[in-house]
Amino acid sequence: MAEPDADFVEEFFSNPAISYTTQPDLKLLFDTLANTDKRFTIFVGAGISLDGGLPLWPKLVDNIVEQISDEKWRREARLDENDLIRKAEYVVRLARESTASPPRVVVLNALYRKSSGNLEDNRNPEPGRLADAIARLCISLGDRADIVTTNFDVLLESALQKYTGIEQTPVPFRKGIDDKEWAGGKGVLHLHGILIPNEDPLGNVILTENDFLQHGPQIKSFMLDRIKKTNMLFVGVSMTDPNLVAPLWEFANPEAEANEARDRENGRASLPSHCFMLSVAAPNPKSSANAATANEAAQRALESRTFAIKRTSYLRRLLGVKTIFFKSYGEQIQAIYEASLALRDYETYKSGDAATSTRYGFRLMRALNESYKNIGCADDEEMPVGDHADTLSDRLHNYLTDPNSLIYQIIDQARSRTQGAALSYQFAGYQSQFDAERFGLFLWLLLRTRGRADSYELRLVGSSVYRHREGWSLDRAADISPTSRFPAGRAAFRGQAVIDDFPVNATKQLWGSAWAVPFSFYLGTSESENGTVDPRDSIEVGVISLQSTHFWSDDDAAWSSSRPRSILSTIKEQQANRFIDALAGAAREIVTTPASSPT
Repeated sequence: MAEPDADFVEEFFSNPAISYTTQPDLKLLFDTLANTDKRFTIFVGAGISLDGGLPLWPKLVDNIVEQISDEKWRREARLDENDLIRKAEYVVRLARESTASPPRVVVLNALYRKSSGNLEDNRNPEPGRLADAIARLCISLGDRADIVTTNFDVLLESALQKYTGIEQTPVPFRKGIDDKEWAGGKGVLHLHGILIPNEDPLGNVILTENDFLQHGPQIKSFMLDRIKKTNMLFVGVSMTDPNLVAPLWEFANPEAEANEARDRENGRASLPSHCFMLSVAAPNPKSSANAATANEAAQRALESRTFAIKRTSYLRRLLGVKTIFFKSYGEQIQAIYEASLALRDYETYKSGDAATSTRYGFRLMRALNESYKNIGCADDEEMPVGDHADTLSDRLHNYLTDPNSLIYQIIDQARSRTQGAALSYQFAGYQSQFDAERFGLFLWLLLRTRGRADSYELRLVGSSVYRHREGWSLDRAADISPTSRFPAGRAAFRGQAVIDDFPVNATKQLWGSAWAVPFSFYLGTSESENGTVDPRDSIEVGVISLQSTHFWSDDDAAWSSSRPRSILSTIKEQQANRFIDALAGAAREIVTTPASSPT
């Protein structure tokens, strides 16, 4: 694909499918992955850590700043807008003066600290869906894939272990290269060092300007060698790291003068290997901050997303990187699963037969048609009405009221836990608030019009608390974007569960917070070795949202009678993951079971 034009952008943001047609580089990536003679280096950046709940670089530096004990230096460091590499250099030193800890410990605490800021009780994160998708792809490629990361964490190792059943030992950069411990798909190579909670650091921890100056030449040399010898796939990478940009430029421009002449005469020539980058066209959060109306905010967000595409186009022109764009992180995750599915049987995947092809667009429509049918919609209906709407509302309501429902049980366990001997004193003043809390389940599906998925947004098809006899009575569409006014739209954009408070309204406000959870429709029948459904056989079709009359708060947030806190905010991380799985399971059961059948 050449420079993105207006037609590409318009079609890109209106079409829900991951498309070969609009992005031929996506087909080239899948073709190259399916070629058993081709090797890949999969380069994983901070995006995979964000998916697992860890901070990106700007937030990591902010967390280091919070460890500076002197209030005046902490204040000034917050205000400083210096380059992050330079800023990391001196805030690590200032934090070290405050804590008497070595720099690597300062960075570890910043990486894993909980939102409460308690440095003695750091998080122990689990891999998210992005890590799972990348691990699945690596397993599908076998020894044709080598894995490299700039991340300090071992989320990818945890995801790989799920599929292999073998403990994955992280490999620090210099040791992996010098001792030849890393090659041919053996482990994850960490260029910037390894930081694991409650363990000693491994390798050189690279974060500050001095670190980059000291270790950069070795990393650049290594990366240039990988780019020359293998195809590259960059995931979760912003391309601001000079250790990446420099070798890419050198590879794409070995002789600048001759290169310019060649471009003038023939256009860009093919490189001996390909460099692909997956990129989400996300808007700048500040772009629509001061918009006067909702329509103006939406237009500015669209313009910001378009700018993200145009801004990234230089990577192809100067660095030879083939950028494949996605409308959301959820869509990017799905595309990586798609690559694994394509490797299983590429001829069937790339087939144009709508009835038998396993390609994304065909599978999506089969899954959506079945989902809408199972909630009582005819081919030309966007949501159930009349008796079908009542049935769907009853099914959703049962998940909140049936003692055999896992959703009901987890809420009930949270109530019992706060009333137990160990916690009764802590929560004694809030039991009346907990008793007054009410919940509603809302089911959203990707929009389908007359049998086609022709817009990238969600449709609210039913609720446990509202019934509608005619379609117009519950006409709610949620745009899939980070700024969507509905938590469901934000969850679909992120590709993971979202827990958010609704903005406080001066007038009467019914809902305080929502847990919005994306869910998938399972199309295949194969099972992975551990007995769970193979994620390659699933396709995301919607979001289920549990809304509460009370508000979500972090552990350290103040309690108040004017802002009653949800009982769900008291459950621990492991139980929260069970709750998310229970919500997704309920939605999946509804869309895969015909409406006439009992739940």
